[in-house]
Amino acid sequence: MEELKRTSLDASNDPLLSLAKQLPRVPKVNETELASLAATLHQLVFQGRGSKAAGSPQALSDCRHLAHATLARAAGFITSDGELLSARDDLLALHGIDVAGLDELVSLLPSDAAPPTLAAAGQGFSCSQLSSVETREHLQSLGASAEIVDEFSRDIGLGYRVERYGIVANNDIVALGALSMPRRINTPAHILVQVRQTHQRAELFVEHLFAMLLERVTVDGPVGVVLCRLPGQTLISRIAETKGFFEINKVSSKIALGQPLTPTNWDQVSTQMRRRIGVELPRPIGNSTKAVMKDSDGKLHEVTWTELEELLCPTVVAWPDRDGVVVSIERRYADELLGTSNQSSFSFVESQPAMFLARRAYVSSPRNVSVMQPNRPVLFYESERSGGCGAVIAIGRIVDSLVQSKASVSPDSRQRLVVADVDAFSSSDDVLVSSFDNILKLPRPFSRRELASINAWGSNNLQAATLITADNLRRVLDAAWSIA
Repeated sequence: MEELKRTSLDASNDPLLSLAKQLPRVPKVNETELASLAATLHQLVFQGRGSKAAGSPQALSDCRHLAHATLARAAGFITSDGELLSARDDLLALHGIDVAGLDELVSLLPSDAAPPTLAAAGQGFSCSQLSSVETREHLQSLGASAEIVDEFSRDIGLGYRVERYGIVANNDIVALGALSMPRRINTPAHILVQVRQTHQRAELFVEHLFAMLLERVTVDGPVGVVLCRLPGQTLISRIAETKGFFEINKVSSKIALGQPLTPTNWDQVSTQMRRRIGVELPRPIGNSTKAVMKDSDGKLHEVTWTELEELLCPTVVAWPDRDGVVVSIERRYADELLGTSNQSSFSFVESQPAMFLARRAYVSSPRNVSVMQPNRPVLFYESERSGGCGAVIAIGRIVDSLVQSKASVSPDSRQRLVVADVDAFSSSDDVLVSSFDNILKLPRPFSRRELASINAWGSNNLQAATLITADNLRRVLDAAWSIA
């Protein structure tokens, strides 16, 4: 701030200075500690590396500013100075200050514009975007606090991304889901889910809204999410726990990843999480059976791989020795079961209930039971014989696999399927119903030719579920998300 004041040509009419005055101020620190740390940083960044800039006024000034940020426990230090950026790893390891470039700062900011949405219709209800006026009136009718009403019904303006969705039945809003994302770093997204709990499909509506909101808040990468709740919404609280939300001091929050976590992108994701959320994922050592999370206070927390996946969902974690399975699916089923259709959706076309559930089900022959195992990632290959693209288009995580009689498939399984008749899916009297969650659509389909090139096509042309190795699972994920 002082530097801007000193160099400004007109302090009363300087837009950059005016902007700076609105930003949080770094608190003052002890001058002796500041001078000592600045000297240490100068030695580390400039003198110790034989820099020609060592001892220059600019180098000394940069180190003083960096020392001030470090002592004030700033989240990071943004610079375009090549010397500071070259020393970033040492600065983070030795002094705990994260140095980033201007281009990295821009990439961390959530986008203002929302990705395109498509209206959807179920049996007797529809889901579409709400206006700010509709949202305000609905929340006020429920007795929501003024803070909740204002946050989620505000007009969309510069610096915020706000989305609002209503599920309407009989011309009445029976459920609402909304998100509010400030275009700032280290600021969590807020989501709100509300439902008329007496409605017979209340749980289906809540499942759908949670899945949709978590998918949409992660379009720019990992993000912290805070759940805002209205009083009496016990169903929301119960389902939130299954989505990885945890409550501390009456605040329910989680981290949402929205992409796979593999050895290839591990460091990149960890850096994004540290800068955006204050949580870090140290790289696991060897074939570790557990992962470690470092919180904003530097404390380490050991979690199992499954717990990590739950905490970061929606995601699929490619942990050591975790293999996967590839199954074939016809396009007509994939469009609804996986939501992968690139065609326009018509709000008057009713979809099966499974499309609105976070956990859905795939039906196949009982002979697949040995490979369709719980907790195993399942990759869906859209068959070209059915008019599909002939590629893996989505991935999920198997929750359970149950052999059931065709004549008595359970009601829970039936609502998670998009097929009305299971008879054609096996030659015996039984079928295998495999439920799955954590559904991620591949940004780039992984083709049959690519599967064959890594020996992941199998010998049966995907007539049966085909097991693939942990290495091949990682190859598919890295290629699909274009992880270099």
